[in-house]
Amino acid sequence: MKIEKTLIDFIDEALGNLDEGTSILFVCDSLTLNDTITLCGLIIVNFIKQGGGCIVANTSLPFSMIYVDIKSRSMMEELPFIEKGAEEGRCYYIDIASEEAFQEDLSNFKGVIKINNDPNRIIYEILFLGDEIKKSFPDAPVMVWYNNFSSSIIDFGSESVLKMFRKLSTSAKQKGYLITGLVNRDLHDPRIINTLMHFADFVVELSSEEKGGVKQPYVRVLKSPILEPNVTNLQQRYAYTLSGTNFSTIPSLAPVFDKLKRNISYLERGEVSIYNMEYLITPLNTFLLLLKELEKNLGINEYNEFAKNFGKTVGLEITNFFRSKYSLQGNELLKEAINYLLIRGWGRLIEKVGSLELGRLKISSFQTFAYNYGKSDHKVCAIFEGIVSGVLEGVTGNKWTCRETKCMATGDELCEFEAKVEK
Repeated sequence: MKIEKTLIDFIDEALGNLDEGTSILFVCDSLTLNDTITLCGLIIVNFIKQGGGCIVANTSLPFSMIYVDIKSRSMMEELPFIEKGAEEGRCYYIDIASEEAFQEDLSNFKGVIKINNDPNRIIYEILFLGDEIKKSFPDAPVMVWYNNFSSSIIDFGSESVLKMFRKLSTSAKQKGYLITGLVNRDLHDPRIINTLMHFADFVVELSSEEKGGVKQPYVRVLKSPILEPNVTNLQQRYAYTLSGTNFSTIPSLAPVFDKLKRNISYLERGEVSIYNMEYLITPLNTFLLLLKELEKNLGINEYNEFAKNFGKTVGLEITNFFRSKYSLQGNELLKEAINYLLIRGWGRLIEKVGSLELGRLKISSFQTFAYNYGKSDHKVCAIFEGIVSGVLEGVTGNKWTCRETKCMATGDELCEFEAKVEK
C-alpha cells in the first residue's frame, strides 16, 4: 500500500508525493495554533481513511477530552474511521498529558497508551508502536503526529527536544515512517525554531500579520523537498479558510491590483476614473444604509426582485465593457469580470465548481456586503445574485438564473450561489 497524498491540496502541491521517511513541521503563532492543530488533524484523519497507520502523541490534550475536541472542530463524522483504526490495532493515542485516570466511559477504548512525560519514554513508545503496526500491517505506511513540541520544550528544555526531533526524524528515514509535529514560534527563541526547521524535510507556517489594526492569518511553505528556494510559490503568503473538514488557500490579489493601479486616475475636477469609467467612491455603511432602507420600504419580496434586476444590469454592463474594450470572450471574459468585482470590493471568490459549457456553476465566496450587513433571518445578497446572472448572460449570450443557498448574514461561514442556464 502506498499513500501519496494528504488530500489537502495546498500541502500536496508543495510537498509532492507523501514519501515515507519524511519529517513535516508546522510552525504557528498563538493566533493560528488552533487552526494548525485542526489542519494537522485533517491530515491524520485523511491518512487513516486511506488505510494508513497512525500514532498520535499528545502532550497537551488528555484522551478524556479528545471526543470533545474532535466535536468542537466539526470532525465528529470522522470518529467511526478513527475507532475502526484503533480496533484493528492500526491507530494509537499516546496520552502524555493526563494527571488522573481516564474517565470511566472511555477507559476501555482500544489503542490508548498513557505514559509519563519523559523524552526517552516518548521516543521509545512511538518507535515501539510503529513497529507493532508494521507487524500486523506490513504494507501500511505509518504517520506519527507529535502535538506539540512547544509543550515539550517547556517541560524538558530546547536541547532535549531538538535531540528528540532529530532522533525521530532519523528513525523515520530508517523505518519509513512519516513524522509530523508543530511548534508555536511565539514561545521560543528564533534559533530553536530555525534548528527544528533545519532538521525537517518540509515546513509549513501558519502565522499572522497586522493589517489596519486587524490580525490577518496566512499560510506559506518555508521549506520543501521538491521546490527550489527561488520558486515563486515558496515563501509566498496565502490567506486561507478553514471550514469544517475543508482547508482552502485564497490566491493573492496582487496581479489584479497591479492592473488596477495602471488603470486608475484622479482628474482635476475631482472625478476618479478606473478603466476610463468615472466612479463615485462612498463608504460601505452608506451603501448598506441605502439598501436596508429600500428593503424596509419595499418589503423583502419586492426588494429582492428590484435588487436582482439592478444587479443583472450591472453584470451585463461589466461584461459588455470588457468585451468591447478588450475583445474578451468566454472564460477569459468571465475571469476579468470576476477580477473587476474583486477590485471593487465585493469580496473574494473562494471556490468555483462547474463550467460555462455545462451550464451550471456553484460559487462559494466571502461577500463584503453580507459580512457587514449584521445578523439577519434572511439571505441578503440579492444584488450579487443579479450580478452573477448578468455576468453569465453577458459572457454566454444565454439567460441564467442564480440563487443564493448560503449566506454569511444568516450565520454561514461563506456565501454560496448556484447558477444555471434557463431552459
